[in-house]
Amino acid sequence: MSSPAPPRPLDPNEDAPPLHALLPQLLLGASELELADRERVAAYLAEVVRTRGGLLHTASLWNAIYFGWDPSAREYVQLPNALVDDLGTVEQGAAVGAVPVGGMVAVRVGDGLEWCEVLYKEGAHPDLDAGLAPARLSGAPAGPPDDDGLVRLRERLVLDFGAFGMTPSRTRLARLRRDARWLDEHGHLIVDARYTPEDAALDDLAFFARHLLTRRRDVLARGPLRLALGADADEGDLEDALEASLLAVEEIARAAPGLRNWRGYLVDEAALAARLDHDPDAPLARADLDWLAAQLGRVPDRERVVYRVISQRLLDFEGAAERMVFASWAEAVCHASLHVADRLAEHAPDGLDDRGVHLRLDDAWQGGGIWRAEQVAARTPLCDLPPLLALGLGHQESQGVVPLLGPAPEPVEEPPDELLPELPEEPAPELLRIEQTLMVFRTTLAPFHVDKGLLLLPPEIAPCLRAAGDLVALRLHYDGERLPLAAELSADGRYFTGLEWPLAVYPGIILTVSLTLGARVLEARTTPREWPLELAGGVYPFVCDEQILARSLGLAAASFGPATLAELLVATLRHRGIAATDGTRRASARALAAAIFGPRPGPPAVALVEAGLQELVRSGVLARDGTTFFLAVVPSRPELPIDRSLIAAWLAENRARRTEMVRYHAVLPHLRHLPDGHEASREKLTEYAAARRNLGMEGVWPAALPPGTTWVDEQTRGRPAASPSTARHTWTRR
Repeated sequence: MSSPAPPRPLDPNEDAPPLHALLPQLLLGASELELADRERVAAYLAEVVRTRGGLLHTASLWNAIYFGWDPSAREYVQLPNALVDDLGTVEQGAAVGAVPVGGMVAVRVGDGLEWCEVLYKEGAHPDLDAGLAPARLSGAPAGPPDDDGLVRLRERLVLDFGAFGMTPSRTRLARLRRDARWLDEHGHLIVDARYTPEDAALDDLAFFARHLLTRRRDVLARGPLRLALGADADEGDLEDALEASLLAVEEIARAAPGLRNWRGYLVDEAALAARLDHDPDAPLARADLDWLAAQLGRVPDRERVVYRVISQRLLDFEGAAERMVFASWAEAVCHASLHVADRLAEHAPDGLDDRGVHLRLDDAWQGGGIWRAEQVAARTPLCDLPPLLALGLGHQESQGVVPLLGPAPEPVEEPPDELLPELPEEPAPELLRIEQTLMVFRTTLAPFHVDKGLLLLPPEIAPCLRAAGDLVALRLHYDGERLPLAAELSADGRYFTGLEWPLAVYPGIILTVSLTLGARVLEARTTPREWPLELAGGVYPFVCDEQILARSLGLAAASFGPATLAELLVATLRHRGIAATDGTRRASARALAAAIFGPRPGPPAVALVEAGLQELVRSGVLARDGTTFFLAVVPSRPELPIDRSLIAAWLAENRARRTEMVRYHAVLPHLRHLPDGHEASREKLTEYAAARRNLGMEGVWPAALPPGTTWVDEQTRGRPAASPSTARHTWTRR
């Protein structure tokens, strides 16, 4: 009896294992996927977006992989009974527990229920109806909690009635709209969503994760995610695995060909192009969207600032009301937002046009987006901030705060002289990146900074700090420790004050500081030196400005300066990269970003590191293999002050832990793409020919390896489970 044929190498023209079989690799990050697998996942996500109407949130794309969305059947085929049997019920106009984008609910319509997935949501405050938003609503936080400790936010939920394969007829949906009792006139649910104060501050993806870990934890505990882990994985491992898989799906989706991203929603690029160019004069096509972009940037006479709601402005166009129904509402809002963003990038990248009007997104959630237009006499500091960075300036102004200047009624008082001595050695902070969701800078502590408990800030981030409101803490990472420090922002926005620096902080020390939009804590990190510096009998282990340190000790200036970002990246690979059999050290851009910005770096942080690595590749210092960068091991040179890698903590704790917890699993034999200009070795050609012959795959696999590919034999990853898993597979097609 012949043995069964082994699995075939992955091929886009052949059947392949279900995508959730790739979860073990996704748990370790998108960079851990083979290039062929990553391309396959990206192509699948793009197909799901197109099949489901041209727009989906990252949360729904995660659902598609996890619950098996079948594009041909147009429904989920692996929904667990536990989820379907416990769908929460929502009703038009009711106060309900908040539901995330990607959440699955039962909607009450008449005497029955319709099973739906939340496709999109936005704020629906009643004062938005006129299209002009009161300033107080733009960026306003959730209101005070009620007697139950919960806050209420009025939301518009856009639903996918066909996610479960049981789409109501057009006649029924039209009747529900017309009655405006069970759905509003646009086919949506308007609800008063009840949040805990903590959940109300989360973005859509973070709230989706919180929902799964609380309301749907039983589904996670018995589904593919848990089955991908070893039997001894605990609840914390499950949470880490969920976060890792969500971020991996987000990273792949944002880079998928044919998709564009608008604040977490992935949009079919072809559908956007068709809207703009197929019939430019049709309702909500190019002519209308061009007019909308121009209208958003107009300030009425005798006004200085105006706030406009993009969804309500779209409804002003003739014929728009009949087109903006059900999921078409979400698609129109995201298409319009992307078009406005594209026009800004082309004509006014800093938001300031030739008429002296500064346009920027001020609130990304309420009404699909509130845009702020201000008539200015000259360029303002706001022009230095990306126009798509939502700062909530309207709410600040309504509270008597002038952006960048502090409280309006009282003049700004100068800090006392002893707080701001005139020292020529005070170095200016270096702004590394400022984007929609991330701000990063490096700053050097002068002696009086350490003595007076100060942290010098770049002026560009002042409005971001004011927008954060009660941001009063700085968390210092040094020598494996994380120390929270209370702080206050000075009146002029130049300093954080009131810091009690630990003894390990000395004059000249260089801190890399990051602030993620929506966070309430600045993260400050020291960089360990490759070799501790010895001066005047003291040992100084962190990278610093040696000249400032030497002067503070009464010594002559040191002969070398601080390390550069390029030196830090090179040292990271050399000292803490993963050792390969060929003697090189390897790491991904995400791993490096995690070391600098924390264990869950966002796309802007990864992009910053990626740009630095690409420059090193172009200059010949590093080489690249797919998503991995590598460096040949070279002898250390004690006379060169190169930073030790901050990646140690992330590799040692997070990645090592996830690798440890991922279940021992088989990796199918497959072909792998090689970097441009590389070909398979003679040994690989021989191995492939032998495998093709021994496994009886002549006539099935290609006669020879295709150009630019190599052969990867069957292998295993992860580790054997300590004991058989107690999880049971209860997933069925409904």
